[in-house]
Amino acid sequence: MLRKKLDKDLEIVLVSNFEGGFYYLSKNQDAEIDFEQRGDIAYITFRDLQAMYTKYRKFFKGFQILIAGAAYEDDITTEDIYAALLATDALKELQEKLKYLNTKFEMTTDWIDNAILKLSTEQLEKALKSNYLRTMVIGRIVGLKRSGKMHDTNKMGLVEKYLNAEEPDPDFWRDIDVSLAVESK
Repeated sequence: MLRKKLDKDLEIVLVSNFEGGFYYLSKNQDAEIDFEQRGDIAYITFRDLQAMYTKYRKFFKGFQILIAGAAYEDDITTEDIYAALLATDALKELQEKLKYLNTKFEMTTDWIDNAILKLSTEQLEKALKSNYLRTMVIGRIVGLKRSGKMHDTNKMGLVEKYLNAEEPDPDFWRDIDVSLAVESK
């Protein structure tokens, strides 16, 4: 893939893909990002994204922060931005391991959730073997369980397997259910 040279002032769309907050203030205080919850959107210049990516590479390569594309620029794709950041390896793994049915890839929280819900347990297990995807996939399975959308005990068993490799905890999901009951009061 030929890398496009991106304008440093190009506005990039970022999306939070993890539960909880995240705050970023650039060194020169030009850029500020305040994610309060999953799905929050922020805009940042490519210049500031490069600095943020250097500092928080694991959040981008682990897809806790999604690069959704360029704002107002239809000819710049998500792939172009990842290529400019030299992070196409992580993006390719996401696209390959979470591809489901004949869907077109979209860098959105809904696409990721649908992939996790629709993929087979075996396909998800392959995704969990990826250093890039493991944390995000586990977080989303737990998040989907907490929101009442995940009912597949085999997929939930994968989380137990990866978090408690020695000995599965029979109270793991019960603890999550109890925490939900406490939060809703």
